[in-house]
Amino acid sequence: MERAKPTKPVRVLLMNMPRLLFDMIKGTIMSCQTVQVVNETIIQGKMLPAAVAAKADVVIVDDKDASTENFYQVLYRRPQLRILMISRDGRRGSLYELRPRITAIDEISAENLIAALRGRASIAGNEEMPQQ
Repeated sequence: MERAKPTKPVRVLLMNMPRLLFDMIKGTIMSCQTVQVVNETIIQGKMLPAAVAAKADVVIVDDKDASTENFYQVLYRRPQLRILMISRDGRRGSLYELRPRITAIDEISAENLIAALRGRASIAGNEEMPQQ
């Protein structure tokens, strides 16, 4: 019987969000062995240097003052990175990738959060949003 290779943990950088949302996301991540928080910062304008320094696979930000233009500038420079923007109420989000693809997340639950961080194409039955 062949053993499965251990999965490399998904490295997550948490950026600039309300404490309650931060605690909820961090608690969800801490309960999953295949995802880990590698750094936390409140300086959203410095996303690229922070992501590179943390060797992050995913950056999580809230939607206050979020700039999709900034997201895509970061993604062009670091194409393997994913950016998960979550609404301040913690209910919805969007996963930005350079592929180009944005996946709508209608409900932020523990299951959907982990699925998004792992990079699943379909998150709990949600369809990808067509590019405009």
